[in-house]
Amino acid sequence: IRNIDAPRCTTEMKSLLQKHGQRIPLDMQNLMTVFTNEAREVNPKSNFVALHLNFFRIASYLCSRSSGIPPEDSSPLLYVFGETYSHFCNVLQTKQRLVRTANLGSIIWYKEDIRNVLGWTLNRPDLNGYCMTLMQMLGHVKYDLNLKYCPDEQANVIKYATQWAEITMDDICRTTLRSFDNTIQWSDYLSNQGGLREGISKLESITNKKARNKIRIDTPGLESKYGSQQYMNAQAQAQGLGRLLGAIRDIKQIQIFKTVINTYDWLYEALDGHVDEKIGQLFGGEHLRRPTEALASLKSIQRALSYVEQHIALNTSDILRGNVLKHFTDIRAGMIGESLKTDTKTKSLVQRLGHFYWDLITKDYVAFCPLKKHFVTKPHHHHKKKGELRAEGYTAHPELRALCHIIGPYGIKAIQSVLLSNLSNDINKMKQILSENSVYLGQLNFDDMASWWTQVQKINGRDDFLNYAIQVGRCLQFISMLKNAQRSVQEDDIPFVSQIINLVMRRIESDGNITPGKQLCNVLTDSGIEDPMYDQGAKEVFQKSFSSGVVLSHFPKMFACLYLSQVWKSSRFEPESEGFNTGVESVITTIQTIIPAICGTRNKSMEMLREYVILSAYTLIHMTLKAESKDREMRDYHIPSMMVFISKFMETCKGISMHVLEECLPYTLMRTKIIEIYERIHIDEEGK
Repeated sequence: IRNIDAPRCTTEMKSLLQKHGQRIPLDMQNLMTVFTNEAREVNPKSNFVALHLNFFRIASYLCSRSSGIPPEDSSPLLYVFGETYSHFCNVLQTKQRLVRTANLGSIIWYKEDIRNVLGWTLNRPDLNGYCMTLMQMLGHVKYDLNLKYCPDEQANVIKYATQWAEITMDDICRTTLRSFDNTIQWSDYLSNQGGLREGISKLESITNKKARNKIRIDTPGLESKYGSQQYMNAQAQAQGLGRLLGAIRDIKQIQIFKTVINTYDWLYEALDGHVDEKIGQLFGGEHLRRPTEALASLKSIQRALSYVEQHIALNTSDILRGNVLKHFTDIRAGMIGESLKTDTKTKSLVQRLGHFYWDLITKDYVAFCPLKKHFVTKPHHHHKKKGELRAEGYTAHPELRALCHIIGPYGIKAIQSVLLSNLSNDINKMKQILSENSVYLGQLNFDDMASWWTQVQKINGRDDFLNYAIQVGRCLQFISMLKNAQRSVQEDDIPFVSQIINLVMRRIESDGNITPGKQLCNVLTDSGIEDPMYDQGAKEVFQKSFSSGVVLSHFPKMFACLYLSQVWKSSRFEPESEGFNTGVESVITTIQTIIPAICGTRNKSMEMLREYVILSAYTLIHMTLKAESKDREMRDYHIPSMMVFISKFMETCKGISMHVLEECLPYTLMRTKIIEIYERIHIDEEGK
């Protein structure tokens, strides 16, 4: 029709219009032109019914005497239009004639040839829309194959045809998944290059400039500036996937003998398994990918699934949601609203994330930066080994927000379970040191400096206890960062629920008589609320180790004695990072978390925290007096850094005002010591 009929129609129509153009009405001339143009651009989706009606209108006009056109002049055009009309009919009735006249039973003897044609169809994106033709043909075999007198052969044919159909559907689904992966890849590329709209604008820009001859195709740097080829490749991949999905959409079910193949179910299972594999690889292989990169990949998968859902009625949201929950949920850690459990031993992806972050924050070259509020790689760590990662790329607030977007509250709970379970060893060792020194701690008197100094020297394991406390504090700091990111994400995604949680917390804090139940505490904690009194998971971990009342009463004294440890000799406050070079600021988090967690009531925890502040003030005064008396044992301790430490403790401790510290430790003394730090910095800078 396109190559033979359309040119003949154009020639004969021009000849007729040249002779009788003035007699033929304008609307009839337009109708002839439309018929000819449709013949020139005919395709399987053309409106053949309208073409038939147009032919009858043209023929009835040319054959009527009222037209005034002699039959010898109109006959050539009628003949050509009539042949074109018959060819239109053949195209429209091909499927019906094939079913009526063809014997498709014999196609099963030409397996290799037909599979080669199928492979050719699947490998060419412009022919992907015809991939289901073989399945249609196999569906007609049962009508055209008469083997009732050969039952053995009939059974073999049925089995053979069914297997062939299953193999064909596997090939079609495999090609669909390959196009799906290509769509994800190009979608990821476009998102990194500024998005789809920017790609379209670049393509339009380069097209317009080419049309105005302002640029040449071989201009150096053209592709890097406009990136049009990448966008065109992405568009071609999406179109190929659309043709495949369109072919599957047109044929929902095919019956081959007694076997019914549902193409939607087949594709759904293939997509579900493939997305499961893609999400399992979301964070990379040996070296974990950054959460922002993983989130970008997840969004690319989501966009590709949305594209599939636009072409075919598949609920791709369930595919994505189900696989995300499968990989990033560990019910052994407890569901939302349930108590946290720390005895998980599964090998799920979220468990791997938990162990990764535990290994990262416990590295020697990683430190917490209070100013940036995330973990960083120490500046002096120049000898980076192969495989070592920068802590900033995984613990910064945007990275943790991306992590929360992916794993959700269930995943956060599972990671917290891993971290707390790994802390159990350090917590038990802290308890052991407390128990071993309980007698000396009970005899410790902070009022008399001579007696205090003698009793403090008898306390063993101060350095180990401080190191364990730093380790516990680093872990608790990371959990706090996770909850902060989770709360931030929830405020953006579900602001109404977040506001309700905040109103509940305000009501509880304003009325001291309200004691929330266990389930409400779990819900508040799972929503990102940071309060050791309500974190049932942390409370159970710490209460399991520090259940003894005697051990609990020694907590403030032990922490107050840590100023005399060897770690504090090398600890110096660093104003540029608002932290300490040895990471002792993590002990603040340890104290402010463990004491409220193991105390039954808020009043009791406030009393114990107040006791720690008072004992710390006595300790710092004693150490200052000994340092001023030129005591050799005090020469390595940096008292100003300790003053900064206790000052920061008071800034972050809720419920205790600064006057508690100032009653025991003069404000002028503390201020003078802190000023010494900044004066030393200016002196060093002037010296340089």
